[in-house]
Amino acid sequence: MEKTNRSTRDTGRSSREESRSTRDTPRGGRDRESTRGSTRGSHKGFEYHKPTADAVKKRAEQRGGNEFDSIFKQGAKVFKVNDDSNLIRIVPPTWPQPVHFGYDIFVHYGVGPDKQTYLCPKEMNGDPCPVCEERARAVKDGDDEYAKELRANKRVVYYLVDRDAEKEGVQIWAAPWTVDRDLNTLIVEPRSGEVLAIDDPVNGYDVEFKRTGKGLTTKYLGLQVARRESDLGSDEWLQFAIDNPIPEQLDYYSYEHIANVFGGKTSKKDGDDFDEQQDRGLRNVEERSTRGKSSEPELTYEAIHEMVYEELCAIIDDEKLDIDPKDSTSDLELADWVCEDLKIEKSSRSSGRGSAREEESPRDKLRNMRRE
Repeated sequence: MEKTNRSTRDTGRSSREESRSTRDTPRGGRDRESTRGSTRGSHKGFEYHKPTADAVKKRAEQRGGNEFDSIFKQGAKVFKVNDDSNLIRIVPPTWPQPVHFGYDIFVHYGVGPDKQTYLCPKEMNGDPCPVCEERARAVKDGDDEYAKELRANKRVVYYLVDRDAEKEGVQIWAAPWTVDRDLNTLIVEPRSGEVLAIDDPVNGYDVEFKRTGKGLTTKYLGLQVARRESDLGSDEWLQFAIDNPIPEQLDYYSYEHIANVFGGKTSKKDGDDFDEQQDRGLRNVEERSTRGKSSEPELTYEAIHEMVYEELCAIIDDEKLDIDPKDSTSDLELADWVCEDLKIEKSSRSSGRGSAREEESPRDKLRNMRRE
């Protein structure tokens, strides 16, 4: 009898445990713990692919609906200057017969309604350039302000390694020509004339600088060369530069393409009204495409005296004038020296911008602020 009761109790306990086990099983009959991770994405006909780091990075750097033209070929990794401190190592030049570790380029900024950027065909290769032709026309018409906007700007392209982001490898940077000037001043010993080979891949030197401001107020400060020499780093970095020399990374566009963008024909902003500058750029585009090279635009006294320090330094550099900009006390004084050396006299006629107006235009106010 006792054995029978014990058997009955054991049977009841087994039944209750089985019932509890059934309640603990998730609805639908799946064991949540045992199947987690092993059945994810296991639907019939579907295979999950985890995104790669390269793919995510490309998506993070993608551009919006209006795809902008670039002075560099697609795939070039462009160096983005940090807002504060920057520590870089310049990679030596790898193109034939280099005379400098930087490669000079001339760029037109703000072309067309979408403010595109293009290498100047005239300055780079001696080919006709629609923007330069329009600038020559503006100079002839006495529209010095408009001519100034159309001028090709000098930049110096470096290959470099960002010491704070070496995992990015070799990057390309179109630096302001003033940075290149100041850097070359630092690497020459004044008395002996000996040059410090900062780009030597084995015994070179890192370069440090800071950037402040944005846009027109951008300044590069505290440029200095490291006191100790060091190795460039990975052999892959130098090999990359050898396989992809800077001149081969520059992207040139045809005369017709630049002319169309300049005139607004390729703008994706359908329905937008052209501003005055683009309207002037559009005029006679077809006529310009059949013309030969225009004569070099002449600098005027008025145009030179509207330039800021960096632009005046560019003229001194381009014209190889015997002037030290640092000796000047103001932009106006430096402009006087440039005109004197170039033998440019003040025009007797007005520049046409209303210099005697009672109120300054916003552009004039900005220019005066920059001079101060």
